[in-house]
Amino acid sequence: MTSVAVRHHPWSTSSASSVCSVSDEDIKKVEDFDEIFDLSELMGVDLGGLDEIEDMKERLQMHLRKNENGDIKAVITDAMVDTHKDDSQKREKIRQILGDCRRTLAAFDRAEKPGQKGKRGSQAIEDLLKTEGAAKGFEIDFKEQISSIQKGECVIVVSGETSAGKSSVLNLLFEKEVLPVHHNSCTSVITRISYGEEYRSTVIMNSGEVKTFTDPDRIKEDLWKMIYVKDEAGRDMVSEIQEVNMKIPAAILKCGIVFVDSPGIGENEAMDSVIANYVEENEIMGFMYVIKSDNSGGVEEDRLISLVKLILEKQNKKAEEGMMPFNPQSAIFVCNRWDLVSRDQSGMVYANAVSLLQDCWPGLQEEQVIRFSTFRAEMEQKLDKEYITNEYKALLNSIREIYTKAAHRRIESTYRWIERVLARSVHHLKTMVKRLDSTDKSMEKEMTHTYEKLKHLKQNSSAVLAELNTKVQEKYTMLCDEFRTEFIKPGTRVALTQWIKSETPEVENGQTWVDIKEAINIRISKRISDEMIRWEKETGHFQSIEDMVVNDIKLQLRFLQDEVEKIENEIQNNGPTTPDIVYTGRRRLTLGNPQQMVKVVLDSKTQDIQMPVRLASQMTPPVTSFMKKVRQSMLWDQSEKKLQIYKDDPCKVVKGRAEKLLNLLLSHGKNDDILFQYISSWMNRPVLYLELIEKNIPALIDANEQLLDHVAVCRVDAKESRALYEEMMEGLDMLKVHLTQYGQGHIFVDDFVNDQIHIQQDIRLGITASLKVSDMILNSSSYREVNR
Repeated sequence: MTSVAVRHHPWSTSSASSVCSVSDEDIKKVEDFDEIFDLSELMGVDLGGLDEIEDMKERLQMHLRKNENGDIKAVITDAMVDTHKDDSQKREKIRQILGDCRRTLAAFDRAEKPGQKGKRGSQAIEDLLKTEGAAKGFEIDFKEQISSIQKGECVIVVSGETSAGKSSVLNLLFEKEVLPVHHNSCTSVITRISYGEEYRSTVIMNSGEVKTFTDPDRIKEDLWKMIYVKDEAGRDMVSEIQEVNMKIPAAILKCGIVFVDSPGIGENEAMDSVIANYVEENEIMGFMYVIKSDNSGGVEEDRLISLVKLILEKQNKKAEEGMMPFNPQSAIFVCNRWDLVSRDQSGMVYANAVSLLQDCWPGLQEEQVIRFSTFRAEMEQKLDKEYITNEYKALLNSIREIYTKAAHRRIESTYRWIERVLARSVHHLKTMVKRLDSTDKSMEKEMTHTYEKLKHLKQNSSAVLAELNTKVQEKYTMLCDEFRTEFIKPGTRVALTQWIKSETPEVENGQTWVDIKEAINIRISKRISDEMIRWEKETGHFQSIEDMVVNDIKLQLRFLQDEVEKIENEIQNNGPTTPDIVYTGRRRLTLGNPQQMVKVVLDSKTQDIQMPVRLASQMTPPVTSFMKKVRQSMLWDQSEKKLQIYKDDPCKVVKGRAEKLLNLLLSHGKNDDILFQYISSWMNRPVLYLELIEKNIPALIDANEQLLDHVAVCRVDAKESRALYEEMMEGLDMLKVHLTQYGQGHIFVDDFVNDQIHIQQDIRLGITASLKVSDMILNSSSYREVNR
């Protein structure tokens, strides 16, 4: 063995206490092996198993951090437990406010008296809130809100690419081999892993039978055989198991995090249905996706996009029912097996991975993508449990970030709901009390005038909506013309119609011409989609036009919202009478400083996130009319003779179909042509904002008309009604004070300075994924059918 000469450095001394004098800067300055070995000997650190200076320096730095800070993983997990304790206290306080609010409203529940017209008390307020969309019904809403806020779990769904090492990453986090890491083993069912003082696994069968395992050795021997499959036949079969719940004493789970090990998406219908059902029925707070980095930074985009689409669609469906939707920013992407990426290629590989992920994931930030080596992390842990690599530390901090965000969002969501109910209830109560004070003559005159203004506003909103719809259609047409110009270019046509045999689908045993034709359509439409994406990335026209349209719609929405506010203030006699609203059809709105972009106040559940290009192109657009045109154009030939023709010359067949398909895309029509449908489906945000105007503005107007009708009915027993609503208003005002104090202490907001109208934004905005040319060609459902 070659000996290493020890040179003397400022930090080099025989004293053991001198290790403390070594700084992180000293380690960073080391440039050759001699120096690193000298320093490791001085610090008493074994560099075995390492070949590169950078890895050796990191181990020395880990040793230094260990001496200075202790166990970093313990520090992070302890901080998460502290967050959990704080969150529990906050949730309990807001649960109490929910209970107080529920009891206060229940105290003013008045049954209808014989001969009495209309409801009174909280029932009348409930009907008004239901009309304007602020509530589904007090009993239903309070049950849902209390149930949601009582949950302390943070569910993180974990998925990954084939052979990416998903189980290895989870086992590292759990500090024990909880999941099998055998090559080609595949999760066949949903496995929930949460904290427990002892190991315990419960298997829930589809039949209703429940099996329990408490012996860790039995878990490995028997349970793994039940939930993990290796052969293709096993993967295609629907499992007899509904769900597996594992409880383990892992520090990272102590705060309430639940990792859900899910089957891979896109392998077969059986496994797809497992994850689809789980995502639809449960609240997902976070997402972790493990990538096989030694695939040159490649990402299995089709699988990832299928999973994104599934999560967003299923969660948005629940969001429409009032639940908090999944937040795309609460996701991390673990580029595992980073030790197999050569150091000189690592920058390029990472940049490529980030770029591909940004094309697939809404609002992705670079810090959500983590370089990671389970091999390195495990090696360091075996040497010393307190050696935490920089990559491992980044992963732990990212998980902590997801947990912290999830805890805050859950509380803020409940807070915003209470805020909205109280603000709208108090508005209606103030109106009732003040109007019941008026004389019959003055009230009749004022109400007639207000009814007229509400009627004008409803007409105005319809006119605004019609004009905006026309503008959106014009932008769609303009983009269609630009796309057609691009498709006519010789280079684009060649890219779409030239094929080599390896790019065409292979005919497998048992396949018919219908199967092959479907596979051909998929590949052709993928190329069309890729060309559109390339054009958009080069020009950015689509995104810029969408932004412009959305901002214009937001401006109009804000104008209508302000007009409703003015009328509501007038109803309450809080402000001067506003002039009648007349829509000219050419009105251009200017609010405040014209150079300042006006933003609509978004509901806490709304995330106005622009879809990345590739994701936007790969979601489900309308295709019914397209398939009809394909059949009419003779592409749809059921003859099995086609299969033999394809076998003889696949390139010729695919080229012919591609050319016919391209001609269909280039054909001009009215608003039913294929390209127009694609653009209108892709440009999703404007559609959702228009739906927002169409749904919410008339609902607010109707609620105010209903409010005036109720005031007129209450004139019969004005004194009694006024006393009831005044007492009710005082009770809710006290709740507003308590909620404001809670918000200032825990959410840092002060929302009741004035009684603003908060139009409830559609929670799908920005997180309902937009759409794909490929699927447009193949799918049979329309955009509105899918989204409704």
